Amino acid sequence: MTDREFTLKHVFNDVGKLENGQNLYSPKEEHFGVDWRINMETDDNHLGIFLIQYSAINQEIGVDCSMKIVSKNKEKTCSMSISLKKEQNCNHMLLTNQSHPKV
Repeated sequence: MTDREFTLKHVFNDVGKLENGQNLYSPKEEHFGVDWRINMETDDNHLGIFLIQYSAINQEIGVDCSMKIVSKNKEKTCSMSISLKKEQNCNHMLLTNQSHPKV
């Protein structure tokens, strides 16, 4: 197996104005033949961050990722690292292992 690395980065605007259950998406980006995007959604005033990849159902993907959330005025930050493995029929990978209050 070869190590392949890339950075997926997006600035989401007006996150604080999201209503419960509303989603924001980054544009799709292709890396190593697979399309990726970031999804942010709110649930009961908590923010969920998801890594979405669009690969074949039988394709196995392991991910080591680091995430950093910074508020617009850079007063609040949240960082974490996590390792994930795509399940066979799932195209969402949860970047956070828990929801975080909106920053």
